[in-house]
Amino acid sequence: MVDLMLYLRKQCDNTFAFRVNVAKIKEDGNFFPNNNVSN
Repeated sequence: MVDLMLYLRKQCDNTFAFRVNVAKIKEDGNFFPNNNVSN
């Protein structure tokens, strides 16, 4: 059961890191270059 909790925590951390990276990319304006015109 502990292994499962550690696994889920690791998956959650990976998802959080991914979201943070996406947010940083969006701030740089490189994620959706075409949206720069509408913004």
